Amino acid sequence: MIRQRQDAWRGHLESTDRLFHLVLAALEFRGSRVRAAAVEIDLAASNLSKSPQSVTHLLNQINNDPAAAR
Repeated sequence: MIRQRQDAWRGHLESTDRLFHLVLAALEFRGSRVRAAAVEIDLAASNLSKSPQSVTHLLNQINNDPAAAR
């Protein structure tokens, strides 16, 4: 269901501390499907698509401001 709706959520989800902690907990889960869903939700909340440009943007952000990588 997340994959079907992620494009509609992009730019509409608010990236909050609660969402951050939920995504972080999902990333630590043993199941790969749960971890993949967490990545999809985090990308949507950050208004990013799965693309080389998004990877470049995130890497630049991490390199320029490591604290912003959270």
